[in-house]
Amino acid sequence: MTIAEFYKKVDTSVAVAKIVFNYLSDHNIVKRIGSIAETSSGGTPTRGNPEFYNGTIPWLKSGELNDGLITECEEYITEKGLKNSSAKLFPEGTLLVAMYGATAGKVGILSFDASTNQAVCAVFPKADIERDFLFWYFRQQRFDFIEISKGGAQPNISQTVINNAVIPIPEVAVQKQVVKFLNILETEQRIDNNLVLNEEVAQQIARYFKIRTEAAEVEDIYIEQKKLLTQLRQSILQEAVQGKLTKKFRETEKLAQQDHVRVLGSNPSRTATPQLETGADLLARIRAEKAELIRQGKLRKEKPLPPITDAEKPFELPEGWVWCRLGDVCESSFYGPRFSNGDYIKNGIPTIRTTDMTDDGRIVLKNTPMVKVSSSKLELYQVLDGDLLITRSGSIGIMAVFRGSYTAIPSAYLIRFRFVSSIFPEYVFSVLKAPFWQRLMGLSTTSTAQVNINASSINSFLIPLPSFTEQQAIVAQVKQLLNQVSALEIENKQQQVEVSQLMQVVLSEAFAGKETALSA
Repeated sequence: MTIAEFYKKVDTSVAVAKIVFNYLSDHNIVKRIGSIAETSSGGTPTRGNPEFYNGTIPWLKSGELNDGLITECEEYITEKGLKNSSAKLFPEGTLLVAMYGATAGKVGILSFDASTNQAVCAVFPKADIERDFLFWYFRQQRFDFIEISKGGAQPNISQTVINNAVIPIPEVAVQKQVVKFLNILETEQRIDNNLVLNEEVAQQIARYFKIRTEAAEVEDIYIEQKKLLTQLRQSILQEAVQGKLTKKFRETEKLAQQDHVRVLGSNPSRTATPQLETGADLLARIRAEKAELIRQGKLRKEKPLPPITDAEKPFELPEGWVWCRLGDVCESSFYGPRFSNGDYIKNGIPTIRTTDMTDDGRIVLKNTPMVKVSSSKLELYQVLDGDLLITRSGSIGIMAVFRGSYTAIPSAYLIRFRFVSSIFPEYVFSVLKAPFWQRLMGLSTTSTAQVNINASSINSFLIPLPSFTEQQAIVAQVKQLLNQVSALEIENKQQQVEVSQLMQVVLSEAFAGKETALSA
């Protein structure tokens, strides 16, 4: 976690506390925590002994520290559990610091007597040190503790780290003033100018708020840009499947045919020009081809798809296009097979997973699991060039077109769709990525219900069908435009990184304190 990320997550009062304690360190004596406070930790009664748990003594864990007053507890232990472990009973008002895990460095103050596990450190200030002053010291010190703990699997600190931390020791009256100032800032979200230490601190705080405001404004701009680019991407896909991107293509094709007809009219000896194939012509040809394959036993006869009603059609189609169901142009669909643990081997057939699919519909294998498959099963399972793979469970709707010369099979959570030769698979991919079809799959909606995605439901999807040449033209247009959007998204992301790096530097400078010698 960077310093910018940390101070973005915590309350503003914590950042202001860092400024205040840096100033106090520069203008007061500083001492180690171990010299101005006593520390102790708790313990865990043996979990296997039921006599140690479900008693009446509150037993806190580090995850329950909330950077405030602790008013409730998840677990309780018995007197026997307390006596037969390292757990200790700490009195109401005790300051606690979390030492282990994701909450390392968090603090809390007990509102009742309680024991803790070994991941919690109890801090007891000596004379002339206000407990709440220590509380705010630990709040602003948390990022430093996290930095010290880097390197392990989890950010763990220890009592030694806590005891070695240095703290400024101003007069008690100043400590109380700081506590009151920071409490008001956190609870009321306002600066009480009557409690600010001096003009120098006031200027530093004002500079921090200026930095924070400017950073938030810049971030809002980038978030809005990202949102607009996402909307642009969706608009491109939607306009593509409505034929709006290829209007000029259709006009050019029609003019070319008319010119050809005129040339033929002046030279009757030439062969007549064939009519341009429409979507309706293509669909009729596909149906005839599929019927012949079924007659020859090369294709299984599927259950008839429901007739298309006008109420289903989401928009008007250009001249020459036609509505059909995806199953009308699909040769076959197949669910990825499941394998047992014993089927996975080091040098086998790669299984394509959702994580191998890119946003633009390509398949890039990344340390994919491999399985042993018999030759007869491989013929059934294998993906072929042009197969469309769609995720049906988990990350529903993620999809890609297989374009490879290597042997692979789909994993269990994918559906393989294989199309007739007159369908450009990337065109179907573009259709299904458009907003209307994403909603059909239960994506891009506010609904929390899980939509059932299976081969049958996808085959029943209505899709607009242009000619094969226009399918290719649409895919080329979409690719060109989305590449431009991707370039803008990369630029937007890079600018965000640069702003974040700048914030790192600015915040590091804002929170940097001077080197101060320790006092005995």
